[in-house]
Amino acid sequence: MTPADQAWNGVVREFRHVCLLKREGKVAESERVLAQVLPASIALWSRQDPRDNLLKRLQLQAMFEAEQHRLDEAWALQERVFSQLSGTVISELKQRLSDELRREFDQWLIEKLPKTVPHGSTPSAAEAPLPADLPWRAERAVTHLNSASEIPQETGIKRSPPVWRF
Repeated sequence: MTPADQAWNGVVREFRHVCLLKREGKVAESERVLAQVLPASIALWSRQDPRDNLLKRLQLQAMFEAEQHRLDEAWALQERVFSQLSGTVISELKQRLSDELRREFDQWLIEKLPKTVPHGSTPSAAEAPLPADLPWRAERAVTHLNSASEIPQETGIKRSPPVWRF
């Protein structure tokens, strides 16, 4: 690789760095590289490349356009991949967190439940007995009715005879 080719690769690398910094929102750093580093790289390349200045300028312009286009495409692809992965990764993390919380809660229940639970059994939160004095429980909760006549009057529900259909 010739010194001119090495200098050219440095120009491309520095310009790509400027574009990435701008995309990442690091405008001050981008402007610093654009104002200080990139001109020095271009000057070095221009001194080492024996071609006419017009040809070098055209090559620079083509590279600027190609790199910007390339970075735009890569950025768009990155956003799509991130969007797809975040959906699956977030779902997996939610499931893992839920499983871990369930295990921790079950362990807490084992430690807090009365010692009347048979040794070796591991109750889950769903199996834990609820106290009868929970505030959301009604005074006279109806759990099972055999007929409409058994509906307590306090509910305000009308008692109507059953409709038989044949």
